[in-house]
Amino acid sequence: MIALKKSIIKPFLLLALIMVLVLSGCKTHETGDASDIEEPYGLVNVSVCNMRPLPAHNTELISQAVMGTPVKILKLQSGWCYIQTPESYEGWVPSQAIQALKLSGFEEWLNETMPTEEHLLECALSFKGIPYLWGGTSSKAFDCSGFVKTVYYMNGLIFLRDASQQFIYGIKISKEGYPDSLRVGDLMFFGYEKDGKERATHVGMYIDNTEFIHASGMVKINSLDSTRSNFSRGRRGSFLGARRIIGAEGEQGLQAVSKHPWYN
Repeated sequence: MIALKKSIIKPFLLLALIMVLVLSGCKTHETGDASDIEEPYGLVNVSVCNMRPLPAHNTELISQAVMGTPVKILKLQSGWCYIQTPESYEGWVPSQAIQALKLSGFEEWLNETMPTEEHLLECALSFKGIPYLWGGTSSKAFDCSGFVKTVYYMNGLIFLRDASQQFIYGIKISKEGYPDSLRVGDLMFFGYEKDGKERATHVGMYIDNTEFIHASGMVKINSLDSTRSNFSRGRRGSFLGARRIIGAEGEQGLQAVSKHPWYN
């Protein structure tokens, strides 16, 4: 696995450290619903926590949360927790993967971490070669929307989980704007049109020079320029347009970590 640079792994190290400091004073809950939970917040205490639609290991993987992620505990059932992640995604996870606690401040990261073109590019490229996994959102494996969501989260911005949801927010750039109107960090969306409505099914991040990085088989770089060796004819035919996230922070669906109530 490609090693992450110090500036990239700082958020996870900080969150993991806080988790370790509070482990001894936290309780694990086995049964009940949200009204029974004394402290309805917790931290993920395993490297990768798989989220599922039902409280059973043989059900679909719908997303993941990595170690140190704060979550809200909504329901408890026979060794499982129904949790909500900071981007409001919900699912069932094994209860032993969540450590209940009172959240304390992450002031240094909150105040210093903001998405910039330089940092987004550095972060995204550090994941090159990581394999694809449907529902994956960790440095072990990603799906397309989990990849861009994680890159932005590590740079201090929370947005929604799925490509179809991410397509709604940000500053709209038409497909005719590629590549001249695009900037590093812009999200590029792919999909199809049905009944006059565009439906995004895939997402990547523009990295300049006609290229974008995305999770498709693995995290890799492609271009929509037919003269380039990494040209993707399929992505060219399904390109819907882009959304600019930098400069749109604070809009609905795009929330700075420093403004999220779970981090304050």
